[in-house]
Amino acid sequence: MTVGLRYLPDYSASNPYQSMLYSRASDFDVDVSAITLDDLDALDPATGASIVHLHWTNPIVQRFADPSRARDSMRRTLDALRRYRERGGRLVWTVHNVLPHDHSNHVLELELCQHLAREADVVHVLSPSTLRAVEPYYPLLDATVITEGHASFLGHYPDTVTQEQARTHLRLEPDDEVIVSVGGVRPYRGLERLADAVTQLQRTRPRARLAVAGRPGRGTDVAALERALDAVPRTVRRLDFVPDDELQNWMRAADVAAMPYERILNSSSLPLAQTFGLPVVAPDLGVFHDHRGAPYLHLYPARSTEGLVAALDAALRAEDRAVRAAAARQAAEEYPPEAMSRGFFQQLLGALS
Repeated sequence: MTVGLRYLPDYSASNPYQSMLYSRASDFDVDVSAITLDDLDALDPATGASIVHLHWTNPIVQRFADPSRARDSMRRTLDALRRYRERGGRLVWTVHNVLPHDHSNHVLELELCQHLAREADVVHVLSPSTLRAVEPYYPLLDATVITEGHASFLGHYPDTVTQEQARTHLRLEPDDEVIVSVGGVRPYRGLERLADAVTQLQRTRPRARLAVAGRPGRGTDVAALERALDAVPRTVRRLDFVPDDELQNWMRAADVAAMPYERILNSSSLPLAQTFGLPVVAPDLGVFHDHRGAPYLHLYPARSTEGLVAALDAALRAEDRAVRAAAARQAAEEYPPEAMSRGFFQQLLGALS
């Protein structure tokens, strides 16, 4: 019998994760479609919509500046989920972040997550470190937890340009040592620290170049970031959304991917770098800590500019850069989207049976 899974919110227009996660649903006779919060009360588990899969909680509380409206939205959503479960539906929650990035309405968001941790039939986490990270806020000790990580992006993004072509496109030189940061520009991503680190690195590596691409998000001081990037000689930037067919130019032009996050739990930037065969510089936090020891990964103490400079320097050493790049690509090939999707449905249906 076909199982109906309805998911929300639908971020697939700008984030391929959900389409990748559900890509093998038909192998398990699961029918998947997106819904909105307003659709919850119309769902009938008896006629097929037997699973609701909640991803990011932002639309419930974070879209309201007025705390009273945020609380009303949370109450209505939780009441609708309760009624759905009373009709026989099952609730699955994926913990993408401990709490939403740069969030407001902290008390309400915490209350919402605590409720979901208690009431969800299955909690899906993307990394083992999630259980430790969320424990001070909403322990998952009594929850039914499945773990399925974030796959690589193999087959999703165009990947046809050479490094020479990509560098020509971005006006970079063949002998430049290019450090790239691609993704939504948010305060937690540490780009100002990265700019400072690359400036210091250029004293001993004058060919080091910084390339930054991504659309500024909520809470980003764009003027301050522009000043920080202006202070780094010969920086290449695109502070805007990067279309899928343009992403390859930024990734293929690079020698190293930098992810200098101030705080992090999960990251799609890591599998993106793996997909394009790039060594990674990142803090010893969250999902990066879970991958500690991977040959393509250069970790440093979180929020340490000195450590970031040293890690960038180590990642750019020519003698083993090719070996590390090959290891990154191998990691991507070993965990493509299809493997993630199959693993997710195998665990989910098993947990709900």
